[in-house]
Amino acid sequence: MVMTEDPITVKDTDLVTEAIGKMREADVRHLPVVDSQGKLVGIVSFRDFMDLASVLLSS
Repeated sequence: MVMTEDPITVKDTDLVTEAIGKMREADVRHLPVVDSQGKLVGIVSFRDFMDLASVLLSS
């Protein structure tokens, strides 16, 4: 397994727009999500945001 030594992350309290901005800036499609102690709590993907947009637009 290959892992980036110091990955770009988002906090679990960050806004969706912040995460999308980080993805665009770093040209990545996935970001680790960390809590206030820096512990990994999940992964968010560009597809997650597209799914969210689809739900919001169809409401």
